[in-house]
Amino acid sequence: MKVRKMAALEPEMVWEGRLHLGDEPGVYGDAAYTGLATDLPVTLTKWAQPNIPDDITFELAANEITIVGHYPGHLVTVFGYEAIPPANPNDPVQWKKIEVGQDRLTTDQITVKTHDTAGKQYFSIRIEVDTTVPPGLYDDFVLLSVHLRSATHYADFGFRYIP
Repeated sequence: MKVRKMAALEPEMVWEGRLHLGDEPGVYGDAAYTGLATDLPVTLTKWAQPNIPDDITFELAANEITIVGHYPGHLVTVFGYEAIPPANPNDPVQWKKIEVGQDRLTTDQITVKTHDTAGKQYFSIRIEVDTTVPPGLYDDFVLLSVHLRSATHYADFGFRYIP
């Protein structure tokens, strides 16, 4: 019997806009200036069977990325949020932020694969300007979009309360 692999799904748009990251406000007048970092919240809902392992990859697009010399590039980190039950049932649940993916943005496109996401619904994607460069020479760029590529989940931009 011949086994067929499922074709790669098209990425799902999570967010699209123009966010200016860098150290020079006003360089891109048509983009909201966020400074040296931004964090985008995402709620993922698993639609696949529970026994199927999570398949979660985020794809980001930017423009005007310029990495000079040996500098490592802009840090992109995906965090998952995990509920920690309270010791006392009258206390509120605490949430722990755990890194589940990381890479460096060195071109106008990046794919960040995740790991250890089982049981997590809430994620954030943090983009930080490369600050290993001397201040005043930080790269200014525009974040354009975030997509989810997944065969197991769909996304909602922002944190949605799901009991």
